[in-house]
Amino acid sequence: MNAQQQDQYDTFGMPQQKKGMSSGAKWAIGCGLAAVVAIVLVCGGVLWIGYAGWNRTVGKYTAMGYELVMQEAVTITTQLDKDTVYLTQAFSLEATSNGNIAVLGETADIHATVNGDVHFFGDTITIHPDAVITGELEVFCKRLVLQGQVLGPITGEYAEKVDERTAETDQTPAETPPSDNSSGDRGDAGDGGGG
Repeated sequence: MNAQQQDQYDTFGMPQQKKGMSSGAKWAIGCGLAAVVAIVLVCGGVLWIGYAGWNRTVGKYTAMGYELVMQEAVTITTQLDKDTVYLTQAFSLEATSNGNIAVLGETADIHATVNGDVHFFGDTITIHPDAVITGELEVFCKRLVLQGQVLGPITGEYAEKVDERTAETDQTPAETPPSDNSSGDRGDAGDGGGG
């Protein structure tokens, strides 16, 4: 037995096992890593685009002189006297505001008077029964709930509008439904008999 043949056997005379992974295992690991990298890049891109969009919107309002407030949850219980943009998850206004308000967040609850405009970018905004917005209500959201007064125009886009205000406040009269018997002859023609 020559030296090369002897290297194929271990010290006990048994054939040596190949070391390392099979090519199938290497291929599976490579594909798995490629998939992880692709997911990270796609998610990172989506987050970056979302962040850039929020950043542009916040920048728009700060350029107009709005003060920026960034907190997880914001509850305003004292009077506001300045234009403010809130970057928050949950916003609640419980005191009068004598300035414009912009909210970028998941929810906004307006319980008080806003002597100015309200701009909301998020999921759900609720204008509660005691609330009054004297200016424009601009929304880009999934759900707009109106229980209080909005004296200015309502602009923007929303997927669902729930208007719970009373008829005296702002309710468009419903159209009169067409009657089933608008002509005397029509009712008799369909019954198949004459008398």
